[in-house]
Amino acid sequence: MKQPCIGTYFTARIIGKDQRWALVRRLVHDEQLQVADRAAGLLLLLFAQPVGRISRLTTEHIVDRGDMLALKLGRVPAEIPAPLDDLIRQLAERRNGRAATVPLEEPKWLFHSLYLDSRSTRTPWVGA
Repeated sequence: MKQPCIGTYFTARIIGKDQRWALVRRLVHDEQLQVADRAAGLLLLLFAQPVGRISRLTTEHIVDRGDMLALKLGRVPAEIPAPLDDLIRQLAERRNGRAATVPLEEPKWLFHSLYLDSRSTRTPWVGA
């Protein structure tokens, strides 16, 4: 019996451990990159969060106790190490600064998207 070959649009590319850590170092230290790109990249590389899930994070996912920041990525909030915690705080502060211009019914997206109304059905472009 032959199994049908199911193609996918995306092909996973596995990177080596050294390349992964080089990317982490760049995202941590390169302040020329946008805060949203740095935070999203670090969530992807350090916490294995898919881009679709990252793009759907809201300020409601943040647990900030001042000295410790956690994100509700699953059942138990994950503690976020420095400097990623500061990047996430910056994103939340930017979001809160938009409160006067954003409709109340809009979710409080942590990452702004080109597809604000369809995050559950499309993979949006992440960026601020």
